[in-house]
Amino acid sequence: MSQGQASSFAHARALVGGWRASGVRHIVICPGSRSAPVAFAVAEAERAGLLRVHVRHDERAAAFLALGLGAAGGSPAVVVTTSGTAVANLHPAVWEAWHSAVPMILATANRPEHLHGTWASQTTEHQRTVFGDAVRLRIGLEVVAGVDACDDWATAAARAVAAASGSPGCAAVVARPGPVHLDLGFVEPLVPTGADASPSGARPLPATGSGNASAPMPGAATHTLPAQAATVVVAGDGAGPQATVLAEDAGWPLFAEPSSGAFARPGATKVSLNAIPAYRLLLDTPVAQHISRVITFGRPTLSRPVTALLNRPDVEVIHVARPGEAGPPRVHQRLEGRVDASETCVHPDWLRIWQHAGAAAEQILDSAGSDSAGVKPSHAQQLSPLRVAELAVQACRAEDAMVVAASNAVRDLDLVAHRLPPGVPVWANRGLAGIDGTIGTAIGVAVGMRRRTRVLAGDLAFLHDVGSLSVPQMERAAVPAVQIIVLNDDGGGIFELLEPAGQVPGFGRDTFERFFGTPHGNGIGALCAGFAVPHVVVRDEDGLRAQLARPPAGVSVVEVGLDRRFRRRQAARLQGAVRTRLRAQA
Repeated sequence: MSQGQASSFAHARALVGGWRASGVRHIVICPGSRSAPVAFAVAEAERAGLLRVHVRHDERAAAFLALGLGAAGGSPAVVVTTSGTAVANLHPAVWEAWHSAVPMILATANRPEHLHGTWASQTTEHQRTVFGDAVRLRIGLEVVAGVDACDDWATAAARAVAAASGSPGCAAVVARPGPVHLDLGFVEPLVPTGADASPSGARPLPATGSGNASAPMPGAATHTLPAQAATVVVAGDGAGPQATVLAEDAGWPLFAEPSSGAFARPGATKVSLNAIPAYRLLLDTPVAQHISRVITFGRPTLSRPVTALLNRPDVEVIHVARPGEAGPPRVHQRLEGRVDASETCVHPDWLRIWQHAGAAAEQILDSAGSDSAGVKPSHAQQLSPLRVAELAVQACRAEDAMVVAASNAVRDLDLVAHRLPPGVPVWANRGLAGIDGTIGTAIGVAVGMRRRTRVLAGDLAFLHDVGSLSVPQMERAAVPAVQIIVLNDDGGGIFELLEPAGQVPGFGRDTFERFFGTPHGNGIGALCAGFAVPHVVVRDEDGLRAQLARPPAGVSVVEVGLDRRFRRRQAARLQGAVRTRLRAQA
């Protein structure tokens, strides 16, 4: 290191200080040599009680942990990696953060730029741009001569927090929360030297706001919608209580997805009466034919019936968007800001019709939970998937949280989520609706919110993220109870409900099983034992109730064996029963 040049550690210390001053409270770090300067700076801040630090071996698991922390707290968590392929492993969580608007900062260590493309070990010239357009902001930093470089790094840290939090005016691609990439070119030595021992000479650091992604945008407009009888409000993922307030004030039915956050007004102790149970089952009945306008909030991508409704040529679609949010493909009007109704719905019977239909569907669901909609469970299937979701919901207290995996798990929960206590937040990775990263995200939500967390996941979602069970021994005491309920149907149960499971000319069940069903036969209990994670198999309702009533500390797994071959028939009979009941009541 030349005279007058600040060390790599000094730059890393300035960077970490800039994050801390800008509202960052959680840093997830993966072991690595090139990232050692940040590790030592983070250790110093943790020792002073200024940050919460989480160490993970696997970069993909670390990124989803940071995603969960960002989702829970509203401010970005930082994930730190070494160079090379470690960086590429962050990409799935980066895409999810981009599309679900979760703040996140990726701090990737690198060699100096003059060594890129020279066969230097663990170095690629593509690292700085590896995430392409999937980050709100990209900043490359280098350790250079001159004492002002540390100030530059601290300023870049504050700028990254602002961009990740969606603050306007920070040169981000979109003023909306999401991932930001800092690529850090470090030089040797990569560890602190004697000159770095004390931070007493550190300069004052630039401070910004808390980075809260949920802060209201200043100057947001208020829009007034004319009253219209046949209007429904669809609250997709992340919609928030504004959807509830509009539906209640106008007297409109509310279709709320599990992760919408729209089942009740802020501070309410009961679920809104406008929230219609089993709404997706009602969209294939005569009552839905009268809908003429849909107002959407959030990201409504969960069910095909809702997608079909939004694509109906006779239905007007109005999307209430956050800044930078596009909305559904077919939108007649896109509004930003607060939305009010001009007056209460001119036909109060409209809401009552939907409430009666929802109550009828709920009665059928209650019987379906025990008899699988007319298909009696086999000896191996003493519980239906719907009943498992229902029992998990019943076990939740207002101070709990819930995380649900994509595919069948979130669709099962969708039919019973209205029975959750209003205080229970539900998180699902609906940005791209992938099944990867569910466990890591759930641990991040649990740690970030400091809540006991229930996780509902299929066996493939569990297997996809089994690496997130690897929590270092020194970290385990900091993880609240995270109870993972695995619905194990030995393969891709979601495909039982899709076209490949139907009659495909020239192809039989053997083709379906090999390419879609994909039975794996993996022992989930053995995997859990390898990670020292408590595991139990339950075979009936009493056994599941007992496990849900007393989850152990830390991460644990409850496995429920199911038979996915019943899925398609159960879904068809359930939909048919609802349709028949409503026709009889018409």
